[in-house]
Amino acid sequence: MIPQRKLDPYTVSAIGMGCMPLSFPQDRDPDLINDPERAIAVIHAALDPGITLLDTADIYAPSWNTMGHNEILVGKAFHSWNGTPEQKKRVVLATKAGITREENGSMFGHSGRNASKHYLYRAVEASAAKMGLSQIPLWQICLNNLSN
Repeated sequence: MIPQRKLDPYTVSAIGMGCMPLSFPQDRDPDLINDPERAIAVIHAALDPGITLLDTADIYAPSWNTMGHNEILVGKAFHSWNGTPEQKKRVVLATKAGITREENGSMFGHSGRNASKHYLYRAVEASAAKMGLSQIPLWQICLNNLSN
């Protein structure tokens, strides 16, 4: 069994899965973006042995105009996973927002942050819809300066 950690109010596997590489595979497997079934199989392979924390973000996408790419994969993988209802209850889907992307692909430039109430409300609603959830278990705001 995978060791567990408390992430109030949740108990999750000490090892989680960061799902960003499934949407940014330039240095990994470039064919993964073009084969969502393979990407979903990777997530299933993490869930099967007991990984219960999947981390994604609205920004994890191959391009500026495909925002939510990773959240869609995570949602499809979670909902299509053959885990029992009890196993699914223990899975925490975590996502985040606050970083924006420009048409040139830049994420961390001067205009790469948005913490306005309007933006964040739209972001959380969009993330929930993309993951097929009525409520996001763990939602985070990313506002730190990642360009340093």
